[in-house]
Amino acid sequence: LDLELEITRHALQIREDSLALVQLRVDNGYSSELDLRQAEVLVQSARTAMTRLELQVEQTENQLDVLLGRNPGPIIRGRPLLEKQQAPTLPAGLPSTLLDRRPDICQAEQQLIASHALVGAARTAYFPTLSLTSSSGFESSALHNLFSGVAGTWLAGPAISLPIFNTGSIRAGVLSANAQQQQAEFLYRKTVQQAFREVADSLAEHRKLAELRNQQERLVEMLRQSAELADLHAGGGVASYLDYLDSERQLLDAQVLLVQIQRDEMTNI
Repeated sequence: LDLELEITRHALQIREDSLALVQLRVDNGYSSELDLRQAEVLVQSARTAMTRLELQVEQTENQLDVLLGRNPGPIIRGRPLLEKQQAPTLPAGLPSTLLDRRPDICQAEQQLIASHALVGAARTAYFPTLSLTSSSGFESSALHNLFSGVAGTWLAGPAISLPIFNTGSIRAGVLSANAQQQQAEFLYRKTVQQAFREVADSLAEHRKLAELRNQQERLVEMLRQSAELADLHAGGGVASYLDYLDSERQLLDAQVLLVQIQRDEMTNI
């Protein structure tokens, strides 16, 4: 945003100088009122763009302050965008295990682990809860009394928690736990697939942004040369001043777009 603002401020200065020149030419009968109005429009559009950028800068500063736990206010600047060290190129052979660091994958993995534990707990509910051995290390009375009923049926005592009388509820709990486990497995698989897709998208964007930046740099240079020639032709009366104004407007738009591409490239890295 600072660089966009700097470019726009520079363009405003050029357009104001051009407006003064056009006004002088109109006063002396060398240019028409149409040229003057076009120059005024370009000046006003640059001022509007500057106001919009100044607002974005201030809002972004406030966001950064809040992120840092501070009250909203100005942010101390470092080096300009184009003077900063460029982001390193991506090394070859990056392992896919790097995706294990993604918070969404970690969350889905823990949910999957928890679902397995839930199934285990639900199945465990089929088993009686009792002490197998006594304090002397031998068979406990609870275990001894478990099968002391007729034909070896289970008998529930005060020290025994038996699930035999609520097997329907336990079975439903097991089915529910199994369903949650399947759901967790599907969620984990979907999360991993989504992570790989996002990496593939980012790598494709990385490649194309580099191409876009190179193309936009060439376009800016061509438009700069075109604007300089148009200025010379307009000043010498060879071409219309509108041609220069149009060239200058295209140059400003191309410069701002180049800055945005450079920002996107750094963000992508």
